[in-house]
Amino acid sequence: MLYAAAVGMQALEAREAPDEHHLRLSLLRRLVKKPRWIIGTLLALFGWVAQVGALLLIPLTLVEPALATSLIVLLAIGARLLDEPVGRRELASVTAIAFGIGLLAWAAPERDTKHAIGAGLVSAVAVLAVLSLVPYALARASRAPGLVVAGGAGAAYALDGLATKFFSDDFATWAWLGLFFWGVTMGLAAAVGTLSEMSALQRRPATQVAPIVLALTTLVPVALAPVLAGEAWSGSPWLRAALAGSIVLIVLGAGVLATSRAVGAVLEAEAEPGKGTALSDARDSALVAASTVASADESEESSSISTTTSPA
Repeated sequence: MLYAAAVGMQALEAREAPDEHHLRLSLLRRLVKKPRWIIGTLLALFGWVAQVGALLLIPLTLVEPALATSLIVLLAIGARLLDEPVGRRELASVTAIAFGIGLLAWAAPERDTKHAIGAGLVSAVAVLAVLSLVPYALARASRAPGLVVAGGAGAAYALDGLATKFFSDDFATWAWLGLFFWGVTMGLAAAVGTLSEMSALQRRPATQVAPIVLALTTLVPVALAPVLAGEAWSGSPWLRAALAGSIVLIVLGAGVLATSRAVGAVLEAEAEPGKGTALSDARDSALVAASTVASADESEESSSISTTTSPA
């Protein structure tokens, strides 16, 4: 829920930024001056604290897919505040996500505080880091496609999710050196992911960006969890089938929900007339009111001058 509110507020500011700031640190420098974006970032920080708390109790295999519930919150906001229609497709997606998370909670492996070390871990981190930086390399050479930028954001957030898991493991065992390393990794990955996601939202609609980011953020950590996080899948074919099926349900449900008009409306800054956010509507109303008062004052002043200079 905190992540959903954070993404909604951050996306609104990002889409208002000039395209010249695309994939540049100047975009973040511009955004940190916006109160709405700062509030969104603080909400994301609180969401991260909640995520670390969850990882101290339950496995990564369950925590990452559960983040898809943020889309349900965005759907509710779009339907409630923006009067966007919610049809059978959205309801079916919510049902799929809810059922998938329930099934995953039953089939997920036990939490393990011992994660991998050595070449395997270094290789995985390096590959995700390189993938997250691909859009920036392409931007220097020519122009990075919006969907590639979204993919880079997903890779960065996947790395952030894994680093958060390892941070929670080292926190549980008071491994200070590991805490420092994974804390720095989280910060860098989150910064790159945020800049990439905000840049992608500048050029592509949220209904195209969100599914890519969400799919990579969910699937990559879950796929690597048995190898890196010590969360080996059960040998039971029924539990394996339930685990795979639950992940498919969550990802498909979230993917469909992310393309919903109601969800996209919350993330789009350039809403249709009468469909803006409450904040933008209030701002527009204030501007109209100020313009009306100014016009009235000018009319009164003009009338007064005419009366004074007219012959008696």
